[in-house]
Amino acid sequence: MKLEIKKGVLFSTLSSINKDKKSLLYIVFIDALFLLSLFILGQVFNALSFSIGAQQLFKALSLAILYYAALIFIYSFFKYIVLHFIKSSLGKNKLEFNRLGKFYLLNIAIFVILFLVFFLLSLLAASIKAGIAPYSSLIILLLYSVFAYAFVNISHVVFYEGKNIGKSLQLGAGYLGKVNSYYGIYLVIAAAFAITFLLFSIFGNLLKITLFQDYNSLLRYGDIYTIVFVHGVGIIFYLAIVFNRFYFYNIVKEKFLK
Repeated sequence: MKLEIKKGVLFSTLSSINKDKKSLLYIVFIDALFLLSLFILGQVFNALSFSIGAQQLFKALSLAILYYAALIFIYSFFKYIVLHFIKSSLGKNKLEFNRLGKFYLLNIAIFVILFLVFFLLSLLAASIKAGIAPYSSLIILLLYSVFAYAFVNISHVVFYEGKNIGKSLQLGAGYLGKVNSYYGIYLVIAAAFAITFLLFSIFGNLLKITLFQDYNSLLRYGDIYTIVFVHGVGIIFYLAIVFNRFYFYNIVKEKFLK
């Protein structure tokens, strides 16, 4: 299996990001708006849920469906814009929303498919013997996450490159077996894990011999360390995910759509 570095996809991705830093900044801004929209959506539906009684099952179910429909639309709207900026880094691209509705339907289909697959895998995990269930469930969840991540991103890129909903789903599922073409995205995630472990192992050991020498110091500065750790991990993995968006688009265009 040849490394992606030798095939040039990694370097071409880095080059496209470096040449079009504006697109990267726009994507960060769009992601911030996405998180803000999720917060507002959560607040709105939390307020609505308080007005529903425990016996109003139909209303609760309707509200849940409405919530997920709104959630998928918000995700579709911002992801559609993100795909525009990624494609713009590879060449001129005009932002048009004429296919946004179909992109929304694509994401509903993806959500239903992934939900059904997860449900079936949950039944499989539940049938495994109790002694090995925790380990087998973890392996099943890991494999599900790995292939769900690829399925979503491949389908999105294929759709944004002009294919219809059915073809996007078909190719998204069909290309899952070609892991040797896109395994580099998982190496990026693994690198994020390694950087996180290395940085905070060093940082944690330094704190043990400086600030955290006694219990009182731990109580005083422990919360600060936790905040720094959580935000640091978030930033590292966000950068990995942002890079993978560009990386995935390049891989799909160069290896699957040529």
